[in-house]
Amino acid sequence: MSKLRFFKQTVKEKIINAKKSELTSEFFFSGLKQSKEVKKQLRELISKTKHFVSTVSNDIKIHQDFIKTYRLYSKTINNEEGEIDIVTCLIKVAEISTSLIHLHDSMQKKLSGSVLSPSQTWLNKDYKNLMQTKKEYESLRRQFDSSHSTRESYKKKKEQDPKKLEMLENDVVSAKEKLLKICGDLYFSLDELVSGKDANLLQIITNSLQALQKYYYDGYTSIYESFDYIGQVKEKVEQMINQFNSENREKDMMTLTKAQEDDDSKYDSLVMCLSSQNQSIVASLITATASDPEILKSLIRVYEAYGQTRNVLQNCINKEVENTQSSAQLFRENTPSTKLTSSFTKVIGNNYRKETLLSLVQWIQDNPRGYECNSNKCKKDENADENIQNILETSQMFLESIINSIDQAPLPMRCICYDLRQAVKKRFPDQELQSVGSYIFLRFFCPGISNLQVSGVQEELKTQPDKVLLQTALMVTRLLQSLANGTYFDKKNPELKGLNVFIDNNKNDIKAFFNNFSIIPENQEYTPIASLDEVKKLDLPLLHQTICENIDEITKFLHSKKEKQACIDLFNALKLIGPTSAPPEKKKKK
Repeated sequence: MSKLRFFKQTVKEKIINAKKSELTSEFFFSGLKQSKEVKKQLRELISKTKHFVSTVSNDIKIHQDFIKTYRLYSKTINNEEGEIDIVTCLIKVAEISTSLIHLHDSMQKKLSGSVLSPSQTWLNKDYKNLMQTKKEYESLRRQFDSSHSTRESYKKKKEQDPKKLEMLENDVVSAKEKLLKICGDLYFSLDELVSGKDANLLQIITNSLQALQKYYYDGYTSIYESFDYIGQVKEKVEQMINQFNSENREKDMMTLTKAQEDDDSKYDSLVMCLSSQNQSIVASLITATASDPEILKSLIRVYEAYGQTRNVLQNCINKEVENTQSSAQLFRENTPSTKLTSSFTKVIGNNYRKETLLSLVQWIQDNPRGYECNSNKCKKDENADENIQNILETSQMFLESIINSIDQAPLPMRCICYDLRQAVKKRFPDQELQSVGSYIFLRFFCPGISNLQVSGVQEELKTQPDKVLLQTALMVTRLLQSLANGTYFDKKNPELKGLNVFIDNNKNDIKAFFNNFSIIPENQEYTPIASLDEVKKLDLPLLHQTICENIDEITKFLHSKKEKQACIDLFNALKLIGPTSAPPEKKKKK
């Protein structure tokens, strides 16, 4: 600050005592150089101020985290006679922290509004204007030097024109007047710059920092005085945690030993986790393994063996219906619920589907017929109208075979349709039969017809399917799906409008089929596809191993869904099972 005062005094004295002839660029550049020093000091001080405020903010955040931690601990401590008054201690620390936060906010606003913003304005505006004035001065100085030089050169000539000499003299006088004016403006600007309010910002910043330091010093002094309380709290909490861990360690060891001795029940807790109503754990497993078909199959086998199939699938259906905004979207999204339901249907109903479709596919293979409905794409020996009739007859055969196969349908599939119908009826009353149709055709029969390898039909055929068979199967799939949805072929497919008669002729029969399929028959026996012994030897060890290998992804998924209790239940179940062992090798597909 002493340099600044000295500079101000020097400038004032020179402005008062100087003559116009002494207003040279040398003095201006000297003043400008010292102005740059002022600019540098302001920038450094602004930077230090911001750093100081940032450091204090971090310190306050650390104390806030510290207080939150002990506030949680205080819930587990009983204030018995003779022990520390935990609540009072924590309230005191919290009050100190709150005071510091308020102080920090007020000082932050003061520094920003009264100090930092005006300082930045000085740098961005006043100093910038000074630079512009400097450029104008330099331009006028060049004009003055040029006119002066031109006049002196002309005077040296032997022959002179009085009028031209007078004109040159006038140019020199004019340039000198402009130069003297800009010099006066420069000195006035410099005097305003160093003697005005902008230079006082340095003193304001210093005073603000001193006040801020005092506030925080007082606050931290109060916190320091409470360290004795905090130390006692910490010691007490550590004792309680050690005691708690010791007791739970002994309890866990006893539970683990008992569970390992009783091998028949060690997987029960894991099965309960995978069968829970909110399905968060099984959803996390399906997501972490990217819907691995082997994992889905093992899950189905476990549910079957433990008698949890219908319970789990009911939860899947209810969850899917609850999260679907439109009935048209039911079972069309690839969610964990739909994947599990579809996998179950494939595992349980695969033989039923194959037996229903095999003879029909073989008939198509043995009796190839035209399938192209677009007359512009038909071969020379084909007729589009005849091909439409062929597709109608073939589709009718498929439909009648499916309708007549209802008594061979596995009981769990009909239970699914019943539960699905009841769930949809509550939310979309007019779409209960439509939802059954979507499940039977969209997720079961139609994929098996269009993809013969998926349904297992292809491996039973005498020869590999050719283009005629595959395209005919695809057309039958489209027609059956349209019938199930109750939609007609329109202007987008004008060549297929002739197939709409199939929908008109069979819409009543298909509704009756959906209705009958969703009725659970009485006294129908059903044998689960897996036994307890089988799943304990193969599927549960595989699931246990898979969960342990993907525990990080599973845990992240559960935390993202805020399923804290589910995460705790899963870890407790894994603890009861004990360490993992290498699961039986999966059979390699030929």
